[in-house]
Formats: sequence, structure tokens, C-alpha cells
Amino acid sequence: MTSEEDIKRLLLNLLRTGLLRIRAFGWEVQAERCAIEADHIHNLPDLVRSPRLELLIYYFDHERPAYMKRVPDSEAFEPDWLRLGEIIGELRVDARQ
Repeated sequence: MTSEEDIKRLLLNLLRTGLLRIRAFGWEVQAERCAIEADHIHNLPDLVRSPRLELLIYYFDHERPAYMKRVPDSEAFEPDWLRLGEIIGELRVDARQ
């Protein structure tokens, strides 16, 4: 069973990765890329505060794919997304029981 602390830690990793990408694109004077990155991560603090299943699903099933369509190089997030997908799967099974 995954604890809420594990989920929060994972979400904070996603947030950190996004912030580092914003910083790098800022130094490269790529304002549009900074905006895309910020648009991707701006709801993550609310998820950290309240990692409810329906909010996690919305991020994973809607916000994440929309971001992936806009950027060619999202592999920095892949390990955390993979784990998040596993966690969401576990939570969905638990919710049905």
C-alpha cells in the first residue's frame, strides 16, 4: 500500500523537475517554453496539499497528456510519471473494493 507521504514525495519530485526546467529555459531566454512548463506544474502544489484520487487521475489522464503533446522532450518526468501511474492503478483497485 502506498502512503500519502509517498504520493506527496512523488508530486514534489515532479514539481522540482518542472521548476528546474523553467529555470533552464529562462536562462536560454525561451519564454514560451517557460510558460508551457509553468502551465504543466501550476496545479501540483494543490495536489500535494490534497492528493485525492480524482485530482490525481485528472492530472495523469488530462493535464499530463496535454503537456506531452506540447513538448518534444518530457522524458525527465518519465520515472515519476511511471510510478504515479502505478500508484493511481493501485488506488483505483482499492477504491473498487
